[in-house]
Amino acid sequence: MSGALVANIFVLGLSRKCGKTIVASALVKGLLDNNVKVGFIKPLSLVDTYLDLAAISRSADLGFPVSTEAVQLSEVDPSLDYDVVNPLVLVSAPPRLETFLEARTPSTYFAYLDDPFKRIFFVKASFPQSIKMRLGYLYEWLLSRRLVHVDDEILRKISRNVDKVIKIGTHIDVESFLREIILKAVWEAYERLSERRRVLIVEGVFDRAWPLPFYLRPDIVFIVARGSVLMFSGDRYAAAVKVKGDYSDMSVLRTRDVIALLNPSTIFHVPPLSTFELIESRVEKLSEVIGAVLDFIES
Repeated sequence: MSGALVANIFVLGLSRKCGKTIVASALVKGLLDNNVKVGFIKPLSLVDTYLDLAAISRSADLGFPVSTEAVQLSEVDPSLDYDVVNPLVLVSAPPRLETFLEARTPSTYFAYLDDPFKRIFFVKASFPQSIKMRLGYLYEWLLSRRLVHVDDEILRKISRNVDKVIKIGTHIDVESFLREIILKAVWEAYERLSERRRVLIVEGVFDRAWPLPFYLRPDIVFIVARGSVLMFSGDRYAAAVKVKGDYSDMSVLRTRDVIALLNPSTIFHVPPLSTFELIESRVEKLSEVIGAVLDFIES
């Protein structure tokens, strides 16, 4: 068995909180148990300081932001490199209700509550190949207006090992801003991971249809829904994405828009899954999904 990468596998979600990471972690563990060199990447991760407490705690220990997904995967593969697993980590905080009430704009509070990109106050971007640095982008405009709840001590802890912090003092569209840096950061992480792996698991964000900001055809696409995992041919899925939009249009295109155009090659029915159960139990429940990947790489 050569060391060349033979399979890119997308793990995407039909909705938010549908279990993408549970499926991805079981795939990694199942493939490692079968002596397959496998890597994992979550190109774009969002962490909330009030909700993702395990990730914030690990971030404080490390001195730079890491995602909940990376923390869970570290239990499966302790050797993972957080900077390549999470090339971009976006840290958000809940909106400060009193600020909106004082300004007599309570309806705006809900706009910030519903859109995590409006609440991002810190971004970590890793560039492992070129400058070999972690860059931080601090959204001072958001903080100076007291629009979100941010603990100064937490901010200090999760940024102390970031090599350079760039402060942004003007109002920006965070998603548009990220487009300028995401391509390089993710591409460098992807190249590093694919050097010595047979399989690379790429986990998407929310229910978005395409997890990478560049043209890269997957070999297999798994779309996770509650109770089911849908398997698609990578070529057919990529063609459907192209029909519906564009590979770079990550902010608009959803998996629900794409699967309306094609039928899955296989539907796996899975019992309830939980991050609190042993990884071995998750592997057993997803054994057919893991077997499908093994069949593909050995064919």
